[in-house]
Amino acid sequence: CSCCPAAIQLLEQGLFPSAPIRPSLAVEIDQLDLISIFFMTTALNIMGWAETLGTFLGKRGYVLEGQGDLRRRYGKALQYY
Repeated sequence: CSCCPAAIQLLEQGLFPSAPIRPSLAVEIDQLDLISIFFMTTALNIMGWAETLGTFLGKRGYVLEGQGDLRRRYGKALQYY
């Protein structure tokens, strides 16, 4: 729909975009809240989290462009959140 930006549509569905314009990844807001709390109580390791998430999704048949790319996009979503 061109009448409403993609980021707004994602937020209305409970998802947080990796970028405000043309997001390439959307993450559940509850998951971002969980990881934010987790990183407040442990050492920040977005690379380890992204690798774990990539392995988890890969075992379930999701094709990922690259671990570094997932780390960058997930890190941006977490940063904007």
